[in-house]
Amino acid sequence: MLRRIDLSDNDLEGTIPFQIGSLAKLKVFRLDNNRISGEIPISVLNCTELRNISLINNSLSGVIPSEIGVKLSKLEYLLLPQNKLSGVIPKSLGNCSRLSVLEFALNEMSGVIPQELGNLLCLTNLILFCNHFVSGSGSANGVPILNALTNCSLLKRLDLTDNHLEDRLPPSLGLLSPLLSIFSLESNGIRGNMPKQISNLTGLTELFLGGNSLGRAIHSAIARLTNLGLLNLSRNQLEDPIPTELGKMKSLEFIYLYNNSLSGTIPKEPGKT
Repeated sequence: MLRRIDLSDNDLEGTIPFQIGSLAKLKVFRLDNNRISGEIPISVLNCTELRNISLINNSLSGVIPSEIGVKLSKLEYLLLPQNKLSGVIPKSLGNCSRLSVLEFALNEMSGVIPQELGNLLCLTNLILFCNHFVSGSGSANGVPILNALTNCSLLKRLDLTDNHLEDRLPPSLGLLSPLLSIFSLESNGIRGNMPKQISNLTGLTELFLGGNSLGRAIHSAIARLTNLGLLNLSRNQLEDPIPTELGKMKSLEFIYLYNNSLSGTIPKEPGKT
């Protein structure tokens, strides 16, 4: 019985055949870097042993089946970036207790990022950049998905760049995984002030918050991020002086603060030149 299909890096065209659903023992299904079009057939939900679906860089359209997390609860990797997918992220994905990597970047998806993703205790990578996702908060608690992801203690990379979250950063931001290394919320219309709790994310090596509407000051507590090598706060509405503490961050190699209204002097002791 067929257990693995990997046809990546070819020049395949056409659609995924409906008959894929007859492969009851299939565990790995990869078609990366082809020219596959059409929708993901609903019959794939019959492949209940699937652990890895990777359809990166094709021309798939339509929506992700809403029951994917119910039928394919053993999924560990779901990689669908660089397609033409629309619709929402199915809430049922919160049932995939083994899911480690979830990537929907560079699609045309929309709606609220479901808080059910906070149930994914094995999640290490959540990559959703370049879509049309919104916050859907309606409250003073800030971006809801950031609150939900505080349950994901293994999270290492979180990239929500270039969406439409347009909300505040919640204080609970500081409760995200201590393993979080790369965090990006660039170009989302994030407003308000940077919470001091961001300094609790001591595992960060790269922090991207550029292209938002963050105001007032760069919080001096950010200097506690001793592993930070890249800091991008460009294209915001920051006004106060640059904290002198930034000049003492010895791991910091790249800092981007252009297109703000910062005042005062440049710190005299840059971490690296």
